[in-house]
Amino acid sequence: MRKKLIIAILVIVCAVGATVGILISVLKKKTDVTVSVAGNPEAIIAPGEFPYGEYKLLVTRGSGKTEEIALTEEMIPEEERLKFYREGEQTVAVVYEGARCEIKVTVRRKEFEGLAFNDLTVVYTGEPFEMTLSGNLPADATVRYPRGNSFTNAGEYDVTAVVYGDAYAMQTFTARLVIEKATYDMSGVSFCDGEFTYDGTEKSVSVTGELPSGLSVSYTVGAKTGNSATDAGMYEVRARFSSENGNYNPVEDMTASLTIHKAAHDMSGVAFPEESFVYDGRERSVGLNETTLPKGVAVREYRIRKIRAADGTECSAEERVGNGATDAGTYLVTAHFSIADGKNYEQVEPVSGTFAIARAEYSLENVNLDTATAEYDGNEHSLHVSWDPLTGKPDWIAVSYTIRKFDDEGGYAGEAIEGNGATEAGGYEVTAHFSVTDDNYCLSTESLTAYLIITSSDQTAGGQSV
Repeated sequence: MRKKLIIAILVIVCAVGATVGILISVLKKKTDVTVSVAGNPEAIIAPGEFPYGEYKLLVTRGSGKTEEIALTEEMIPEEERLKFYREGEQTVAVVYEGARCEIKVTVRRKEFEGLAFNDLTVVYTGEPFEMTLSGNLPADATVRYPRGNSFTNAGEYDVTAVVYGDAYAMQTFTARLVIEKATYDMSGVSFCDGEFTYDGTEKSVSVTGELPSGLSVSYTVGAKTGNSATDAGMYEVRARFSSENGNYNPVEDMTASLTIHKAAHDMSGVAFPEESFVYDGRERSVGLNETTLPKGVAVREYRIRKIRAADGTECSAEERVGNGATDAGTYLVTAHFSIADGKNYEQVEPVSGTFAIARAEYSLENVNLDTATAEYDGNEHSLHVSWDPLTGKPDWIAVSYTIRKFDDEGGYAGEAIEGNGATEAGGYEVTAHFSVTDDNYCLSTESLTAYLIITSSDQTAGGQSV
């Protein structure tokens, strides 16, 4: 039969006046021996723990002499000794040599001392944490945890410890075990920005490093699920972490920038042809071979500007739309482009080229200034250019003359003067000077020279008269 844990204090009450001894009723027998017990008159004992050594048995015989002897277990009958295990006030009989007396004790269970059951706060590790009663636990005491004292998962647990023993009153302790959620070690995980150039394929950024066990990641780009994009632009990618293990604190989101730069069309093979023309009154132009343009690029318009005049001098004519010109000169032609996909491609820079329209050369091969002889007659004589009878003189050619007289020694008599006529007898050098009034032409020669000879009336005339 299981003994209950009790705490008892034995109270021995043997009143003998004001003396320390406890006098219990004397039972006279034929032997004339009387007994009493001396000791603690208010003894409180724990169950089964009567302190025999603290009491003396006083034995008085017929002679009146009192003898003091040690109280022993044999002096208390067995059925009386069982009272030491019963809680409450007990009257226990003591028998010696036929004489009998009684002692009174109080049996009371003891209180445990020096025990503690403290709250505990720990962080989840995946291993169980155990709450235990601490302190000097008697050897015969037993501890029970009715609702358990070992827990693994994060949370708050109220733990009850019940301790009891044969000589002790049952005592209950409570404490709180707090298992805090653990924090994932993200020191080896990073989420870095990424930069790319558009090429029509998806580009993405991802978390790098080894995720802690049980942790998973998902991504969003703006309001869309995923971590990739195709079109050029700047995107914020958000990494969201989740775990099915509720024992860990949530991991904060990470963000990174995904930048896809616009691509540049390859225009390396796009160039104007090297063209040159001779003025003929028609419009001349140059343009790009559009088959060499990258896909998605088209010429939006050409713009042309004359940069050098026909004579090679620099000029700054206004730019105009088009790529053709008629007049002689050098022209800068610029192609401006449009692109089909302005979202993903950089605007194409204009491409320029030049072409020249050379002046048309007019040949004076069939134009003549012939030498002539005339006899002095008081009138002015002159030389004139004769033109090709089929074409005549173009209206854009201007002719001017200078004349210079020879002296008697065969040299020049003076400077050339404007004009082509003379009156007085003598020899003259006549030069026809040609110039163009249309910048689109040039001449094969700039002058022709012939001689005018006016003879005196007494000289023999020779040659033709003018």
